[in-house]
Amino acid sequence: MLVKTKAIVINCIPYNDSTNIVHLYTEQYGMASYLVSNPKSRKSGLKRAFFQPFTLIEIDADYKGSRQMQRIKDVRCIYPCTEIACNPVKNTVTLFLSEVLIRSLREAEKNSALFEYLFQSVQLLEYCDKGLANFHIVFLIKLIRYLGLYPNMDNVGRNWYFDLAGGEFV
Repeated sequence: MLVKTKAIVINCIPYNDSTNIVHLYTEQYGMASYLVSNPKSRKSGLKRAFFQPFTLIEIDADYKGSRQMQRIKDVRCIYPCTEIACNPVKNTVTLFLSEVLIRSLREAEKNSALFEYLFQSVQLLEYCDKGLANFHIVFLIKLIRYLGLYPNMDNVGRNWYFDLAGGEFV
């Protein structure tokens, strides 16, 4: 079945001379792995530049639920992130966060809230001029809420602190 969906590139790994494995977080299917053939000509629609970490793309994929690896038919860039690719600080932050995401996002089901958070975070990183030194920290703190690790802060009073040993605010 041919499916069109938005996706965020998490990472791209060379499989052999003619194929790459691309890990994407998609709007419809969550975390998914795709096989992408390397372009054989300059006119090919599947350019290597589309599969850099934190690239926002829209894909046409041949999706079959029985396969672990899907095939991408066509790719379009939704939002060009030129600043992330050209700025060495933003590029380094992107590489670090893609490594964290590839190890922490294992769900292969739709999570619209997490996809929207990742999508907006990439756009924020693209526009951000100040505070880059703390971007990854803020990103990870907000990410743990979507992973189900955020502490309960309903009854937290003033001057309370988080006891790591007990796992509660005291």
